[in-house]
Amino acid sequence: MEEIGSSIGRLHYKIKREIKNLPAIKKLDNVSSTNGIIIMFIYEHKDCVSQKDIEKHFGLTRSTVSKVITAMEAKNLVKREPMENNQKQKRLVLTDEAIALSKKVIKEKQEFEKKLKNVLGDNYKTFIESLNLLNSYFGGDK
Repeated sequence: MEEIGSSIGRLHYKIKREIKNLPAIKKLDNVSSTNGIIIMFIYEHKDCVSQKDIEKHFGLTRSTVSKVITAMEAKNLVKREPMENNQKQKRLVLTDEAIALSKKVIKEKQEFEKKLKNVLGDNYKTFIESLNLLNSYFGGDK
């Protein structure tokens, strides 16, 4: 019998590869798949995202996220701005270039999600519930 962790790991790798090959991400040489995923996350949350939010959502360490965000700033994809209610904490704001990319990527991501749902068919909701249960067991959020 196949191990659950191995199956999830392989599926994660394959989905990540598919997202990396989305035409909108592939066209831009200076944007990695990780940058694209973070840009989409910030875009979907309307610039109310801090570095801590990215750490928590993606299960990444503080140093990893800091390096990625610093690289994204150098590529003119995001800016750090003080939050209104807490000047010490910075929110991540997308540049115009990143917003244009977001619109393309969101559309392609929705098409990809639709394909995944079609493959799972009626099992879709059970599958998502199972993934959320596993994620919460290991201390993650949704």
